[in-house]
Amino acid sequence: MKILNNLSDVSKNPKAITVGNFDGVHKGHQALINKTKEISTKNNVESLIFTFNKLPKEIFSPDTVQRLYDNKIKESILSSYKINTLLSIDFNEIKDYSADFFCEEILIKKLNAQYLIIGENFKFGKDRSGDIENLEKK
Repeated sequence: MKILNNLSDVSKNPKAITVGNFDGVHKGHQALINKTKEISTKNNVESLIFTFNKLPKEIFSPDTVQRLYDNKIKESILSSYKINTLLSIDFNEIKDYSADFFCEEILIKKLNAQYLIIGENFKFGKDRSGDIENLEKK
């Protein structure tokens, strides 16, 4: 598995992508990761986990957050799933992006997401303004 820390280092190849904090890698996270791998294999596209080296809560509410895993442990656990790429970026890089910009410019254009595997409560974009409904329109 390639571990990348910069959006510009990601290949332009089509991908199945899952996005999240993945702190703790609980059963819900495991299901998303396994589904990403399954879809990528079935459709002959790369698999990618898109996560953050700092949790959003660490930026917005630093005094209230206690991480379950540090980044090295998280990377080690996530690498055991045999996904093609782990992209772990600084959340500050994208925290001010609108939901539309994140979806269109990052997921679709930059990362070439063909499949997006997310949890039912997934929110994205500035002020968590984007959700599954927004994605379905794209």
